[in-house]
Amino acid sequence: MIKCKVVLSISKIIRLVDIQSVGKSTVEKAAQSEFKDFEDALQNYCAEEAKVSTIVTRNVKDYNKSNLSILTPSELLAVVA
Repeated sequence: MIKCKVVLSISKIIRLVDIQSVGKSTVEKAAQSEFKDFEDALQNYCAEEAKVSTIVTRNVKDYNKSNLSILTPSELLAVVA
């Protein structure tokens, strides 16, 4: 029963967002970057390669090496409201 709820939730989410692939160049850029957290670096360079201009995260401080616009969820809602 729990698995069905998880699958249903994931199905709803993927209708709302685009999912980008993480390729070799993304991993190489992340590995060579000055980001403290490798996963944040992956997300950043994946977004750059997908021509995304903004990342929404509660973890803004870890994106200080990013060239992208970094917003908290509250900041995003203020912009789109």
